[in-house]
Amino acid sequence: MGLRTFSSEALAGFLDDMESQHILFYLPAKWEEKSLSVRLDAGELVRPMPGMYARASYWASLNRREKMLHVVHTLSIQHPTWVFSHSAAALAHGLEVPFALYWPIHYVTERSGGGKAQRLMCHHRAERCESEMVNGIRVTPVDQTVVDCARTYAFRHALAQADSALRLGLTTKPGLIACLDQCQNRRNVRRAQGLLVAADPRPENGGESVIRAIMMEQGLPIPELQYPIPNPEDSRHVYRADFVFDVRGEYLVDMELDGYDKYDDPTVTRGRTALQVQMEERQREAGITAHGIRVVRFGFWQAVNVGFLLRRLALYGVVPQEEGD
Repeated sequence: MGLRTFSSEALAGFLDDMESQHILFYLPAKWEEKSLSVRLDAGELVRPMPGMYARASYWASLNRREKMLHVVHTLSIQHPTWVFSHSAAALAHGLEVPFALYWPIHYVTERSGGGKAQRLMCHHRAERCESEMVNGIRVTPVDQTVVDCARTYAFRHALAQADSALRLGLTTKPGLIACLDQCQNRRNVRRAQGLLVAADPRPENGGESVIRAIMMEQGLPIPELQYPIPNPEDSRHVYRADFVFDVRGEYLVDMELDGYDKYDDPTVTRGRTALQVQMEERQREAGITAHGIRVVRFGFWQAVNVGFLLRRLALYGVVPQEEGD
């Protein structure tokens, strides 16, 4: 029997079914990939990974996190014995994962071939691997996921997974430390210990965790997170400042981290226009400065530029601490 091709009606049906399951269309055995090339060339389809397809319009409607979860979910159906770990498991658990960690996709099997890193995939071998199903994806448990990330990724990237796991109530710091204690004969345990000590549930998003990690790496004073500041015009309302530094006991500096999503993400704007959001931000800042607190604002990409971060904070008296301070 020759390789099969697709009619437009059959392909549309497959794509409808896959989209309803939040996965990508993948080629069954004995179907001809070349039969899709015309649709790819015409821009009707996209191919996020070899052998995986989606309608271009559907793919464009997804954010980067959703796209990655579609890829991982599809792989989990194709390979039901794989246990996804590291950033892939973190995404499935709903943890904060910087885009820089999305690739390669890590997975574990109980077969040989572990530790092989490729551009898109990284295969680990384990004699025994605990797992659980999360939204149709077989993944490592939360504690193991956070510990794997802490041992593998750079501090500034891995702190977001630990912070968000605590914030979401999916684990506790003692639980994470107990999990790490079981990894004493593995690499980078000491580095992971330092990260777990620094983990904090108060950052509201992954961006705040990344910037907090950079500040620690640079020896900046440890700020208070989500610092409460009363609204001077409404005592029933309290502002939460992102990072507040106490400068020599003389004055406070509120470092605010601005993300573009606060102006265009419907889950953040909640029906408000960008102008309304900006006006509310100005009123909030006025309320904070009314207490004599100095406010310095950063965009995310400004804050991850270490030189820019240090220079701007220095203008407000926030500088790296000397040894012994």
